[in-house]
Amino acid sequence: HTLQLRINMTKAFLIGAGATRAEYPDAPLTSDFFKLLEIHDHRLYRAIEQIILPHLNLDALRDSNIEDVMKLAEEFSPSVKNSFLREVYLAIYELLAENTGSTEASVLSALNKTSRLPGTLFHTLVNDHRLNEQDFFMTLNYDLYLDKEILRMQGTIDYGITGDIEHGSRLNLDYHHKRYSVYHLHGALNWQRISDNHIAISIGAITPSYVRTGPNLYLVPPGKKEMFPILKRIWNTAEERIPNIDELIIIGSSLNPQDQELIRLIKYFIKCKGIEKIKIIDYFTHDPNLSDKYTTTLGRGYKLYPYGFYLNNPRGYPGAIEFIFSEK
Repeated sequence: HTLQLRINMTKAFLIGAGATRAEYPDAPLTSDFFKLLEIHDHRLYRAIEQIILPHLNLDALRDSNIEDVMKLAEEFSPSVKNSFLREVYLAIYELLAENTGSTEASVLSALNKTSRLPGTLFHTLVNDHRLNEQDFFMTLNYDLYLDKEILRMQGTIDYGITGDIEHGSRLNLDYHHKRYSVYHLHGALNWQRISDNHIAISIGAITPSYVRTGPNLYLVPPGKKEMFPILKRIWNTAEERIPNIDELIIIGSSLNPQDQELIRLIKYFIKCKGIEKIKIIDYFTHDPNLSDKYTTTLGRGYKLYPYGFYLNNPRGYPGAIEFIFSEK
């Protein structure tokens, strides 16, 4: 009887960069993005540094959080902002497309159910019989790691986008098929901006370009004051579903306090269901600052799993997926 209650509990998952990093070690976290870019493509790193540093009070770009820098760039003059975004979108593509399996070939492989052994963490999670059809995912990531595993399982995906969109014939977007919805709260590498209200969705990551009207990728920096209408619609859809869920599972997110839209969404859940209904899984293991970091942002009462997003913890602790379905 208790097990049946656990299966029927509806969950929303909030996915951050740490969840991708657990599967793809070369993927950047927001905190080490520029550091990895300097190693991966020094020329591109230097180009961004020369554009941005004269306009920011930073000791060093390499030690800066990309979310914070992108938010600050919104205040720059149009010419500086556009030059910065032109280069940083290319950097996002270079570090994420290949390093997270977000290429068209990788996504097509998933759609064709080409075998992949061993299974990824998200492959294991989305195929777990304890999920139910009302569970849904919100992701802060641009990469397509989660999307790919849902497409592998069900051949279709619901991005929560309706209206004026285009998509390739090989990609089945089903807005009535709710197992499982994925809301990219900050956009995705396979979303191409046609206009503020019109996007095209591709199989895999789209090579970034920059035209007079702006970038072709539909990405938004956290903390941006005005969101594109399509992204605002996605946030609204996610918010409308919050009162109907029983638990919020946060995986691999630092909960950047500068991302006020995100904090507001989480606090809305706390208002509806209580902080004790939040479970947090951080990518890093045994980080002594974890509890203080989350408590400062959320308060006390959440449940914390400090052993990383792993199926089986090497120290003998239960795996993260077992923690998700536990009563503790």
